[in-house]
Amino acid sequence: MPEQPYLILEEDAGIATVTMNRGDKRNPLSTAMMSALIDSFEQLGERREIRVVILAGAGPAFSAGHDLSEMRERELDFYRHEFDLCARLMQTVQAIAQPVIARVHGVATAAGCQLVATCDLAIASEQARFATPGVKIGLFCSTPMVALSRAIGRKRAMEMLLSGQPIDAQTAAAWGFACCANAFCGDRNPRDKARTATLNLRSLLISSHHQGGLLLTSIAAECSSTGERVQPTKR
Repeated sequence: MPEQPYLILEEDAGIATVTMNRGDKRNPLSTAMMSALIDSFEQLGERREIRVVILAGAGPAFSAGHDLSEMRERELDFYRHEFDLCARLMQTVQAIAQPVIARVHGVATAAGCQLVATCDLAIASEQARFATPGVKIGLFCSTPMVALSRAIGRKRAMEMLLSGQPIDAQTAAAWGFACCANAFCGDRNPRDKARTATLNLRSLLISSHHQGGLLLTSIAAECSSTGERVQPTKR
């Protein structure tokens, strides 16, 4: 049986949905997964007809973070490559002109939580949970800390990093980390709420964008991620 693709790409009326397709393993950010995501985002970023990109996960989770099974007993060069690749993925999400929406229906932990924090917007269903639990296994989520601190502030980020405890969708919404799906749709099956809410939000973004919208989005994303005034670099 041929191996399933790491990503599923769907397109509809200027909207691209990128779904991580390792749901049985909770969509770990393995070397292959991160490489596939980088390639997909770079290609979508070059396409002017794509106005919004949605990032989702198949199965019960959004992403459980790095694939720890491929990180055991490796040489130092592997770890350097792995974290450089992760940094490149996060930079690519921020670099493309289109707004990127994380659609989170389950858990997003460690680098998976970092990925949500890096996206321009996030929609969380009632079942969504966010955590940086490295401290519980003798590690520290130092790279997720950067994006997390920018999204929710230093003190709340340190609470998550030092405790390893998850926060739910309501807390994430109150902290400004994600928008709760309930705000965008009525009573539905909780698993469907994130999808419906994301569809509603993407329609709002599409209707609000005009010809210069992608350039302005890229500038706004750069300013929000660095806190500095930048010169336009996009086409």
